[in-house]
Amino acid sequence: MATRALRDASTVAYLAGKGSDSAKFREHSVRLMNALTEKLRESETGALALNVDGRGVVHKEITIDQAVGLSYCSPDKNLASSVVHRLLEKDFETGYGPRTVPGSNNLYYSPSYGEGQLGGYWTRAALSHALLAYLTGYPSIGSLQLEKVARLVHSDAERLGGIPGEFPYWVDPERRQIATHGSDPVAASRFIEALVFGEAGLSLGSGGARFTIPEASQLKWLLVNNLDLGKKGSSVFVGRSAERVFVASTFERESFEDSLPDAGRGTVSTSSFPDSERLVLPAGIEGIMFWDANSSLFCLGNAGTSSCSGSVSLPLKSRSFATSLFAQIEELQQETGLWNKTERVKLQNSLETKIDLKPGSWKMIKLSAGAIKA
Repeated sequence: MATRALRDASTVAYLAGKGSDSAKFREHSVRLMNALTEKLRESETGALALNVDGRGVVHKEITIDQAVGLSYCSPDKNLASSVVHRLLEKDFETGYGPRTVPGSNNLYYSPSYGEGQLGGYWTRAALSHALLAYLTGYPSIGSLQLEKVARLVHSDAERLGGIPGEFPYWVDPERRQIATHGSDPVAASRFIEALVFGEAGLSLGSGGARFTIPEASQLKWLLVNNLDLGKKGSSVFVGRSAERVFVASTFERESFEDSLPDAGRGTVSTSSFPDSERLVLPAGIEGIMFWDANSSLFCLGNAGTSSCSGSVSLPLKSRSFATSLFAQIEELQQETGLWNKTERVKLQNSLETKIDLKPGSWKMIKLSAGAIKA
């Protein structure tokens, strides 16, 4: 964590125009990482030891602590990859992600001892595993872990003795119960970190915000609203179909250049708009609208565990709608990844349309002004 803090301080100093301070922070970060490598990594296998105790004994047991540390700053991608996959094995799994100490550790395993630190499930630690998976290039593993934590927080919390919406500090996996009261702010912040920096692929540098959207994520859609990254109120919506990833945002298209298709990669389609606004929709449906002078794009997603259908009223913001009599509706379906023209509608104060979304599904609706004007 200290290494990560020094590295981030170096970046902040650079952005503030303090090059000498930036270099000092970077140097301290490198020196600390070298010291950790010397003390805690085996020279032959490259494995990361747990700690060195007061007697000078190096403890080499595999626990989730390795993932916690590496999620802040990983010196070696092979090491991080090894830890990510080791924590997926059966002796770590709890149904919500890896436990702190594997059940195969006959010496230390005791899931109810010390608030679960010897075999219980700590939410913040499981999220470190998700973050490490994203950092190592395994978004499918990271997104699956996020889904497990989301299920714990929203769907299973009450059954386990907790309060829906709270991030539990730890869970006793043997008794199947949340063992503490209150919501863990560290777990909540790491969940947001995983969504923004992992799922949305955000990185910050001298050139501003950049996004590298992972194509292999298990999450079908993502909505990030009201980001303050140089432009207040910035938003991003990501929708995934079988073969394409669709991105709508208020960031410049150049911010997504690392996600755009090239000769050797898959297909990511981006759309940029100057304005956005969160939509007020029925319970279970989340949505946002993007617009420019001539068109509006409505992005809707089902965040619940059951299907949602019915009529919704969508506001009209594009300037050209005020002088147009008709507009063309196009819909992008998740299943096909194709745009289809559906109907031409007469413009009124709002757009009334029907939706039918299965759990986890999404759709985009584009409204463009017609040629006939008032």
